[in-house]
Amino acid sequence: MKQTFFIIATLFFLCSCSEKETIISGTIIGNEDKVIYSNPKGGTCFSGFRDTVSVDENGNFELKLTLKQPSFVELWTSQTGKGVKLLLEEGKKYHILINVENDNIPEISGDNEDGQRLYSSLPNPSFMSQQNRELQKENSIAVISEKIQEMKSEELKQFQKMLDESKISKSFFELIKIDRDCYYASLESRIIQIKIYGSTPNEKGEYILDNGENLLESLDKIYTQYPPNKSDFLISSFSPEYIEFFIKDYVTIQENYNMEKLMDLYEKGQLHTFYIDLSKKYIDGRLLEFFQASYIYKASIQKRFEKELISLFEQFEKDYPQSEYTKYMKPYIDEIIDYHAKIEMDYGDEISFIEQFDNINTFKKLVSSLAGKKIYIDIWATWCGPCKREFQHSEELKKVLKENDTQMLYVSIDTEEKDSHWREMIKYYNLEGKHIRTNKKLLEELVTMYDEKSKSISIPWYILIDEEGNIIKKHAKRPSEIISGGNIFD
Repeated sequence: MKQTFFIIATLFFLCSCSEKETIISGTIIGNEDKVIYSNPKGGTCFSGFRDTVSVDENGNFELKLTLKQPSFVELWTSQTGKGVKLLLEEGKKYHILINVENDNIPEISGDNEDGQRLYSSLPNPSFMSQQNRELQKENSIAVISEKIQEMKSEELKQFQKMLDESKISKSFFELIKIDRDCYYASLESRIIQIKIYGSTPNEKGEYILDNGENLLESLDKIYTQYPPNKSDFLISSFSPEYIEFFIKDYVTIQENYNMEKLMDLYEKGQLHTFYIDLSKKYIDGRLLEFFQASYIYKASIQKRFEKELISLFEQFEKDYPQSEYTKYMKPYIDEIIDYHAKIEMDYGDEISFIEQFDNINTFKKLVSSLAGKKIYIDIWATWCGPCKREFQHSEELKKVLKENDTQMLYVSIDTEEKDSHWREMIKYYNLEGKHIRTNKKLLEELVTMYDEKSKSISIPWYILIDEEGNIIKKHAKRPSEIISGGNIFD
């Protein structure tokens, strides 16, 4: 009996030891009720696959994670967006202090804390194009490559010094090296890809700079040295963009797909499928699962509601029935399904289109057709994410406008090719009010009205008009600002 008890106790002890928890505790100074974090369970770091942890009344939180492998994790406050990126290892403990009331970087303590602080001070762009503007000005790929290698070398020297002084572990150092390889490979390849965009291929299909450098050969060198299919890169938060542009910009050229062919696929509703199929030829394993999931997610949140994404998601579920990423994609796929159900319905009674709107060439003529009541104008487009986010407040806005005897006018700056998509989105978002899609002349006037010097326009843009058609507010409040307590006429 004693022997049986000893065996059971030993097994329990061994099982307990094998499930080591990685713990992140933290303190938030400021008014925050939760912290958002990228889910690291798959060994990946992608801000789209996110979860939350509550902050208590004292500003404290604790996050317990059971990791199968090391992973980076990004954490940021839900209201102010202030955060930090940590490199997690199994069974380790970390603590962060975030003060949202000042501009100081978060304080980090715990395992490899010196290395964590150094890493958090490095550039962490959401997109590589944000980081490469200065380097893009160089006309030589060789010079760009040399400068990038110098930047990378200087960073790694600092981590090497910490390793030599036993301030960080060998495993931490090696993981940082992998991340830096991915970061700088992504940075350099993106610069070259942007230069390809601005070039015209010669008769051989080559992209050659004035100094004779072959841009595709330069990309070949990067992808040979740092293969996008390298499973180690899965840990880096820069891997999704690195792989995506490898597929979308480099591989498409290798497959002899020019912009005309890609646009044809887009018009047929097959472009996303094309990219996913290409990814299956060039990457595999866990990296392929992650790429497909992140790609479908990013395409879905654009809210263009492309039907082919439903099929791609369903195929993903069949290929990866136990995937940890499915739950992050599904809400957006459900929106697309809902969208296509709603666009089959009729317009509501409160939705109408200005008659012969394609003949309205001036802003004065537009507002005169609605004279007699104040007008709240929403200038938007189907491709504008911030515009569509404001639509979530349309029901509350409708009540405010009714109280102020103000009519609603939606002005789309979409082109004629987007006409059917424009009409579908009006149904989907149930945008009650009058609608018009601008012609070329009206759009040109709106652009001049917005900024006469730069001849540019930023949307969403809201204008408030009085009963006689005069502008009361050239830049009126957004619906989200109005319904949060602001007066529409302030």
